[in-house]
Amino acid sequence: MQLLAVMAVLLVGGPLTPGEETAIRTAVLVAYFNELHGGTGIAFPDNRRPVVVSKKTTAPRAKSLTVRVSSPANSDAAARFEVLKRTRIVDDLLERSRRPVRMARIPLQYVSGSTAQNECGVQFDEKKYADAVAVSRPGFSKDRSEALIYLEGVGFARAYYLRQAKTGWVVEWHVELWACG
Repeated sequence: MQLLAVMAVLLVGGPLTPGEETAIRTAVLVAYFNELHGGTGIAFPDNRRPVVVSKKTTAPRAKSLTVRVSSPANSDAAARFEVLKRTRIVDDLLERSRRPVRMARIPLQYVSGSTAQNECGVQFDEKKYADAVAVSRPGFSKDRSEALIYLEGVGFARAYYLRQAKTGWVVEWHVELWACG
């Protein structure tokens, strides 16, 4: 039985390394920061309050991975996400995320900190931080060339779809899953 497991790992490109998982989370966190907080082009970036990211990965429930944001801007991504749900990638995300891990490395735009979560997402100390997020562990396609990761923020959640390129993991698109308020 162990031989079959080793063969299965070899067929999909070897075991997943912690560095690979970190690279995927980093790509998503940087994409989120650049979109919502202006990337690196804002004047006086050193004066900005940091964004806090939860110390451990989050474990979304299956119902959290349902598109409930209906808008023209979200419709193409929602259709792509529905197609993805028929593959193993969403199930893999849910399965892998059941075992949260401590986030050892995070992008420079973030600080690791304590957050709480309720039905409207991540809660944090607004006097200390500009924003807060929590991310799941990634789910993978069968050949591990595609990944999906869940990002939950203050009052919203998204799923990010990534593809593996020669240069590393690249965010292709994201879908707004739900929002409060």
